[in-house]
Order: sequence, then C-alpha cells, then structure tokens
Amino acid sequence: MKHRLTWAALAVTAATVMPVRAQTAPLLPLPARMTPASGSITIGNGAGIVVPAGDTGAENAARLLTERVKTDRGLMLAATAQGPIRFVRDAAIAGDEAYRLTVTAKAITIAASGDRGLIWGAMTLAQLLSPDARFGRPVRVAATVIDDAPRFRWRGLMVDVTRSFQPIDTLYPVIDTMAAQKLNTLHLHLTDDQGWRVEIKRYPRLTRIGGFRVPPVAGGTPGPQVGGFYTQDELRKLVGYAAERGITIVPEIDMPGHAQAAVAAYPEEVGVLGDRPPVGHDWGSIRGCSPPPRAA
Repeated sequence: MKHRLTWAALAVTAATVMPVRAQTAPLLPLPARMTPASGSITIGNGAGIVVPAGDTGAENAARLLTERVKTDRGLMLAATAQGPIRFVRDAAIAGDEAYRLTVTAKAITIAASGDRGLIWGAMTLAQLLSPDARFGRPVRVAATVIDDAPRFRWRGLMVDVTRSFQPIDTLYPVIDTMAAQKLNTLHLHLTDDQGWRVEIKRYPRLTRIGGFRVPPVAGGTPGPQVGGFYTQDELRKLVGYAAERGITIVPEIDMPGHAQAAVAAYPEEVGVLGDRPPVGHDWGSIRGCSPPPRAA
C-alpha cells in the first residue's frame, strides 16, 4: 500500500511538472506566458533586423539586441530594410514594459507599445538566440508566442560604492547585465560614514576630503588613503547609458545619519560636536548626528 501511494504521488508530480517544462525555455526570468507552436526558424550571421522608420526607441532596442547577441553568441545581426527579425509598435499591448515575442518559421516579431517593452523583448530574444556554447554558429529557434510583462514594478540591484569604491567603468558592465535580466532600477549608494562619492561643485571638500579614508588596521601602521569619487559628468553619462537600457538610477544620499564623511569635510556646517572626525573606516558609526550628552 505504501509503495502504491508513493508511485501515485510521483505520477501526479510528473503530470503537473512535465507540461510546465515543455512550455518553457531556458529564459531568465521566465516569461508570464509561453505558447509553443510548430516549426522553427534559423538565425545566422548577417540576419537582418527591421524597425519602423523614425522610431528611435525601436532603433535603440535593435542596437541592444545586436550588441547582446554578438557578445553572447558571436552572431552579427544587422539593421536592414528586410530581414527575419522585426520590431513593431502595438498600442494594444498595455503597459510600458509589456511585450509580445512571436516566433514562426518565417519571422521573429517583437511587439510592444512602450520603449522598455521593446528592450525586454530584445533581451528575451537574445537569450533564445544563445541557448548553448556554439559560439558564432547559427541557432534554431523553436516557434512560440511569448506574452510577457513584469510582475514587480521595482526590480532592483543595489551597489554600495561608498564602503567599497568602484571606478565608474566597472558600473557599465553591471548595467548591461541588469538589462539582460530585465532589472530596471540601479540603487547607487553614494554617501555614508566611509565616503562621499558624488561631486558637489559648491562644496568641493565633500569629495576632496570626504572621498578618501585610511583603511582599517588591526595594529601596526595605517596604510595609504583609499577612495575616490564620481564627477557630475561621469554620473550624467552613466544615467544616460542606463536609461538607454530601460534602467533608472536611484542615488542614495545619507543625511543626517551616516554622515561622518560629510562632517569630516565640513565640521562647522554639518557637525554638532565641534571637532573634525576622520572619514570613517569602521562600520556602524553615526558620528555627529546627535547632540552631546548632558553633564551629570
């Protein structure tokens, strides 16, 4: 009896799991709905991408698709007047981030009403075109219809460049990877006790002093200062680069708490204890944010 119940449970599990697997592809994140169809299409080097004339959003999505497929698959796609891959606008697809990707034996169509929808459709197609390690070789895509829209409006990644400063160039690949996974918000932690990373031209000491600290030591002589900051121009370029990929950058400026770097730069204006502390190199300090204790 026990064995019969076990096999029955396994049979029920297989019956529920196998159809789901059959309707999915190696995509991350999984789309909201996939409807397999019959047939397939093969995409190889030189396959053309067609976009509506004058549609800058579609042109941007096509460019991102070309870059991603070149990186992941080694295939060279090209914008042409005719080709098997098409971007179209469809006002019936509700929501800026929703899209429909249709694969038939003759064409692949990405349809959306909003710019972000076209980008996310392009990223899904890039994954379908890179299912294995056969770099540079044509790929066959099974016919299917994918209707997709994000479940969550905020799909974010937080990068703490305050405690561990990262050169600006290292953030661009992070944004590329976020777009490939359809994350839409980069939370950039720019200030804390351990550093001030954003240029404020009216207050230059915030970065000249607050942008650098000595590393923590466990005895011995402290090492040389470490740190850095981003200029306004660098951040503008990063914001624009992210926006082209459907990503919003949300800056975090910690005030009045976690402000030791700011107090170190401007003790008279920001501090309340009357001294100039060093830029923090320990975690958890909130100096200069509370009045001094009362005398007994």
